[in-house]
Amino acid sequence: MSHTLIVYLHGIGDNIMLTGVLKEYCRQHPEERIDLVVLNPGCAAIWKNNPLVNSVTVYPGTQPYFWNPAKFYLLHQWRVRRFIHQLNQDVRYERVLFPTIQTLPEIIYHLTGAYGRHKIERLSHDMGVSAKLYPYDLHTTAEDAVRAKELSARLAGTRLAVLHPFSGHAKKRISNNGFGKILEALRQGGLATLVVGAPEEKSRLDPNWKTESAFGLSFGVLIEVLKRAEIFAGTDSAIAHLAAFANTPHIVILSPKLEPRRYLPVSENARISLIHIRKNHEPENLAEFSTVLTAR
Repeated sequence: MSHTLIVYLHGIGDNIMLTGVLKEYCRQHPEERIDLVVLNPGCAAIWKNNPLVNSVTVYPGTQPYFWNPAKFYLLHQWRVRRFIHQLNQDVRYERVLFPTIQTLPEIIYHLTGAYGRHKIERLSHDMGVSAKLYPYDLHTTAEDAVRAKELSARLAGTRLAVLHPFSGHAKKRISNNGFGKILEALRQGGLATLVVGAPEEKSRLDPNWKTESAFGLSFGVLIEVLKRAEIFAGTDSAIAHLAAFANTPHIVILSPKLEPRRYLPVSENARISLIHIRKNHEPENLAEFSTVLTAR
């Protein structure tokens, strides 16, 4: 069996997108054993229990500036290649892949507005497989299901809406007051609400929201909770992709991106509604959410 190293220095959502592409890659290359290098521990957690991956290493440096061609091509890519060279001094890897998701074309898309295909299709190109929207390949455990059942027990007998309103990007956020109105609309529709997020996001939970919450859940537990939910609503974050994998029946994504459909989660059965949020247009966005909620 030959050894292949994949160095994938993108975010958690991008790692979720890679899972389905990697499954197809392994189908085409069954003789290869795959080792991964990823950006941070959160990215590494996506690959937990994945039988196609032999090992996962966290990259010791910072993320390359894929969005800045000058810095990437003149400096950052060489730092990564130096790391790869050090890692492969014993020549254990016959093949090394460093998917950048077509760095230069991505910049051109944004500068010209000539937007390309979905990010997964461009990732497929970098991985050398056919450009398709491959379903995600995530793995949970029996323990994850038990933990999710325990968490859901306090909401027993009610229909569940899971929400993730937080983001590190200011443009992705809706105001606390606006999000409170979203929660109220869901409760009026007969749904119990559960806000989820990372441990560091707990401090941003508004006590006026009057909602159940859970922070710091593993990705496996989140997936199992989302399998029990009727609706997911939130920013275009990694949790939205987990909801897509869990086939939460209705997923509502709030996104400020210029062409958000290029980054939408891929789901086999969920219905995905997109609300394009814009600065100073929150009342219109909230009205659109109410319309989407009523239409489901």
